[in-house]
Amino acid sequence: MSNKGVSGQLLPRHIKPQADELLSSWLTRLSLAHGLEPRAFCTILWPAKQIWVGDIDRRATLDMLSILAEKTAISRRRAFDTTLSAYV
Repeated sequence: MSNKGVSGQLLPRHIKPQADELLSSWLTRLSLAHGLEPRAFCTILWPAKQIWVGDIDRRATLDMLSILAEKTAISRRRAFDTTLSAYV
């Protein structure tokens, strides 16, 4: 997948999170579905952020989740529910 692949509204493969799946797991499945390692995939989605430094399940921002929700055709709430903050 090239940058051109994410230029539209949806990702080529807009896989939904599974029930009770954490963000890190969902991102890994999305990455592999696009033939990329998770670090490379996330660099395409969020070029200015280092996603895999620290705990993505704890520190994902609402802006990041909004982009991911938009690109996978899910609600922002559903994207937020993949984070550990949803369990607080």
